Formats: sequence, C-alpha cells, structure tokens
Amino acid sequence: MLNRDELIQLMKSGYALDVSAEVIADRILATVTVADEVGWLIELADKQGVPSYHQLEYDDDWTSDANKALRFARREDAQAYIDHIGWTEPKPVEHMWPAASLQESGAQHE
Repeated sequence: MLNRDELIQLMKSGYALDVSAEVIADRILATVTVADEVGWLIELADKQGVPSYHQLEYDDDWTSDANKALRFARREDAQAYIDHIGWTEPKPVEHMWPAASLQESGAQHE
C-alpha cells in the first residue's frame, strides 16, 4: 500500500493537475479506511463476571486488556487451543478492533 509521499510522487510523475497532488492525496487518504480487525480471544470470567483474556507473556497468564491477548483468526482455532490445554471454563469469544483511516494509521507507523 502506498503511503502519502509515494502517492504524491506517483501523481506528480506525469499528470498536469489543476489541484495540487498534495491536496488530492490528502482527499484520497481521508476517505479510505482499513478494514476492522476481528479476532477470537480466549476469555475467562471471574465470579463477578469480569472477563480476562489469555496471553502468552508468561506460562499461564491472563490479562484484562484485550489488546494484549492471544488472538486467533478462527473460532475453531481458539477452541482447539482450549481443548489442547485441557481448560473447561475458558471459552472463545469474538472481538473487533475498529480500523483507523489510512492517514491516521500512516501517522502511527511513520
């Protein structure tokens, strides 16, 4: 995927435009979004119903932060992991992380 600077260079390399390449690149990047990320986590609720999620930082470690949890692409993969470990209480749960616009995500990665 092109970043803003690469898009500007591409547009400058052969187009005579009434509007600057920078303005067009900003307009394009402002309207395009990256798809939401969906994944399956292994969740274990405590007696009050507060969820925690399995992570691999330590051997048998749990976190309340879904962003730090081990993610699986498919429910059946999360369930297979649970079955392999032999857990009976944890369950696979689907989570979604909303996508940022390309311009926002580009700013985070630069």
